[in-house]
Amino acid sequence: MAQNSVKLIPLGGLSEIGQNMMVLVSGEDHLIIDCGLMFPDHSLLGVDIIIPDFSYVLDKKITGIVITHGHEDHIGALSYLLKELKTPPPIYAPRFAKALIHRRLEEAGLGKVKIHQTQEGHVLHLGKFEVHCFLTVHSIIDSMCLLIKTPAGTIFHTGDFKFDPYLPDHQEKIKKIGEQGVDLLLADSTNIERDGSSLSEKDIKDNFDKIFAQEKGRIFLSVFASNVQRISHFLELAHKHKRKVYLDGRSMIGNVEIARELGILTKTDMIVSEVPKSPRSIFLITGSQAEPYASLTRLAYESHSELKLKPNDLVILSSRFIPGNERAIHKLMNNIAKQGARILYGEISDIHTSGHAHRDELKKLHQFIKPRFFIPIHGEIRHLHMHASLSAEFLPEKSIVTAYNGDVIELTQNSLKKINHIDLTPIYLDHITGDKLEPEVLRDRRKLSETGIIIAILVCDKKTSSLKDVYIYSRGFFSKEKYPRIFDALEKEVYALYASHQNDTEIEELIRIGLRRSLKQKDLKAPIVLPSIIKI
Repeated sequence: MAQNSVKLIPLGGLSEIGQNMMVLVSGEDHLIIDCGLMFPDHSLLGVDIIIPDFSYVLDKKITGIVITHGHEDHIGALSYLLKELKTPPPIYAPRFAKALIHRRLEEAGLGKVKIHQTQEGHVLHLGKFEVHCFLTVHSIIDSMCLLIKTPAGTIFHTGDFKFDPYLPDHQEKIKKIGEQGVDLLLADSTNIERDGSSLSEKDIKDNFDKIFAQEKGRIFLSVFASNVQRISHFLELAHKHKRKVYLDGRSMIGNVEIARELGILTKTDMIVSEVPKSPRSIFLITGSQAEPYASLTRLAYESHSELKLKPNDLVILSSRFIPGNERAIHKLMNNIAKQGARILYGEISDIHTSGHAHRDELKKLHQFIKPRFFIPIHGEIRHLHMHASLSAEFLPEKSIVTAYNGDVIELTQNSLKKINHIDLTPIYLDHITGDKLEPEVLRDRRKLSETGIIIAILVCDKKTSSLKDVYIYSRGFFSKEKYPRIFDALEKEVYALYASHQNDTEIEELIRIGLRRSLKQKDLKAPIVLPSIIKI
């Protein structure tokens, strides 16, 4: 590495929405920014969460972990990383994120790990890195952007952000950061596909004010439990319109309690502990992403033990549909509609605004910061490329690097370039057990879902080894009752193969290959075949 250079290594977040984790390297010092997880799409059967491959940093000198905000895609993998490290490094997080992290760490048996709280204007001296913390605007309270002074120059990391027209001081702050001189900009790319600018939270509050005034019946509001600013607005409006509020969903109840303790939520007098009977009640619930056990999902599928939807109830999904969740959410909404309830969501009504900057806001960011170099972060591959194209309006092509997870980028006082790549394998986890799911397990699950399984049981004489009987069972394949000829042919194939066997291991492999080959020759899908020899 060149003298006074700094390496940037994204371990997650630069090929997908989620798993955000960036490593900055200067000499032996390693600074980690965020440590998030990602939720899987429907193709990853039985996978609950995905976390970054931490292997690169496990034997390194980590001078600090700095968290920008408390969303799961920025903090959700932290407990898993800490379990892998011999000694926890210094960890820094803003107020609300600190409280959320502390709760996660207690659940993981890491409650003694100390989290240092950051706030506006804090300066962290972490080895060769000097990190300046500034509050920014996002869909979770206490979000930070970071100005990082390094031996190779000054880096500005936006975190997740947006510009709100009703918060001009925030834009002035970003302008002043740019006026100080920024060498490298790392900027959120999530909403690069969306033209114009995002709505203000004030606009959303005003729209809900009208809804609360006009609606005569019950309102079920599903919102991200981390969006305490919007929850605060809902509580204010409930007070104004004299509507009782009932909380349902573990994360909703937990996050509201944390926000109460921190003094973030103050107007909580309308919250009740028992299910209200008033027809003007409001239910703040989880499940806007159709999560399997969330409150709204149980309502939609009529499996909730305490709450039931009624005709003409109004159900509002005040959140975006995260990519990959659309099918499940549409199915959930169909089930709600079947019960006679009405539905509002962001695509048909202004009841949600994103916490990520739209295209015009990103242009404004580049105009404010005026960096010498740029790397788009936080997005899928097409988002990164689109943001790189937008930045070409402000920078020469040689000053822009589109990087992916595992790329090693070197920043010097005169250049920015990719110099290497680290192979990364994201970790798939069963959230209940915490166990890693190996790639071959996922391959088998996918195969089972596509073709099913055949179990061939061979009953042999223990003394003579002669084959006495064959039983073939299937699941997710054709039934024996409906297609007896197929199963008769498979049994004959087993007898023929057994006659040529030399040992049990060899015959099991011969049967596995032979039955699959026989089915393929009949133009049938070849399922997983599991032979088993029983000697009696």
